[in-house]
Amino acid sequence: MHPVFDFISDFQPDQVVLGGDISDFGSVSTWLADQSRHLDGGIVKDDFKAMHKEILDPLQEAAGKKCRKIYLEGNHCYR
Repeated sequence: MHPVFDFISDFQPDQVVLGGDISDFGSVSTWLADQSRHLDGGIVKDDFKAMHKEILDPLQEAAGKKCRKIYLEGNHCYR
């Protein structure tokens, strides 16, 4: 994602659209082989923190506070 954040930082758009599924949230996936992790609150929290660290925080830094961020829902949002 670094090239994308570099572009956003250079271009400084007025708005950025996130096209959904910015995180997989594998901790609550019904497709996991290890279902013992299903709905483990600590793991869900880790997924959320990772999404912020890897996507949302760098996006905020690259785009700036004045840039409008539009979040579209993806199918992983319903997990």
